[in-house]
Amino acid sequence: MNSIYPILEVSGLTVKFQTKNNWFHAVNDLSFKLLKGEVLGVVGESGCGKSVTCKAIMQLHDDGVQTGTVRLNGQDISDLPDHILNKIRGKRIAMVFQDALSSLNPVLSIGRQIIEILRHHNVMSKVDARDAAISMLTRMGVQDAAQRLACYPHQQSGGINQRIVIAMALSCGPEVLLADEPTAALDPTIQLQIHDLFRELKGQLSILLVSHNLGAIRDLADRVIIMYRGMIVEEQPVDPFFSDPKHPYSKALLSAVPFLGRSRIVLPGEPPQKDAYSKGCPFADRCLFVDENHCRQKLPDLIELDHQTKVRCHYAESK
Repeated sequence: MNSIYPILEVSGLTVKFQTKNNWFHAVNDLSFKLLKGEVLGVVGESGCGKSVTCKAIMQLHDDGVQTGTVRLNGQDISDLPDHILNKIRGKRIAMVFQDALSSLNPVLSIGRQIIEILRHHNVMSKVDARDAAISMLTRMGVQDAAQRLACYPHQQSGGINQRIVIAMALSCGPEVLLADEPTAALDPTIQLQIHDLFRELKGQLSILLVSHNLGAIRDLADRVIIMYRGMIVEEQPVDPFFSDPKHPYSKALLSAVPFLGRSRIVLPGEPPQKDAYSKGCPFADRCLFVDENHCRQKLPDLIELDHQTKVRCHYAESK
């Protein structure tokens, strides 16, 4: 890490969606900091609120209601009008989604899409924007970058499209990159290539890396936060997390990863679909250490075990 200065600060973030009968809280009172030059890993099963959090940071939830504060380099961007947000998105903070094809316009060439972004955020001619697009694609490991500009998304492989999406996200030099499962749709070989790319970017900007791949998190991240049912249940530097996880859910996730000479332990069940504001610990139904009279009656606070470690468990200090 280059600095202890927070480039992105999320405070009390709550995101809720209207259902047939009531409101469903997908993210509940979430607070964390992304430091300058840091890679912060975000881990949790599907349905734990990771993607919702990324979209909320970008102010992209038109169908939901969100409260809380998002500060980018000290500036509160939570309630800015769209015309100002459009100058910030892509320029100062950018996002890479899980599926590259969902991020690319199928009827526009690759070149036109990158050039439009560059010219929207920077004062530059089409010729200069084209040169910048070729340079960025080349930097992302795209071969024959000049020829690729005339191609359309359906003419590229999944790996090339994902590199193109990353190139678009980085083209204007953002301070923060939100990478939401950027390799989930790719085969293992291409995944490793994208991980190498992120390793090269490490330290050049701040990255919020959402991933199910604990190997990638261990390799790339400086710190890790574990999300469950829309809340943070653990936060640690990456090395202590893998050697000494504190929350029962974190321990279960690591036990589910196969290692040579050790049997894989599958965590039964799935994250509950009950509201994040429901009474008691949301992990109680799957926890091996559950106390029926305590864990099911009161939501545990996110307590600070030391200046780098936080955990949401009634019995974290005794396990």
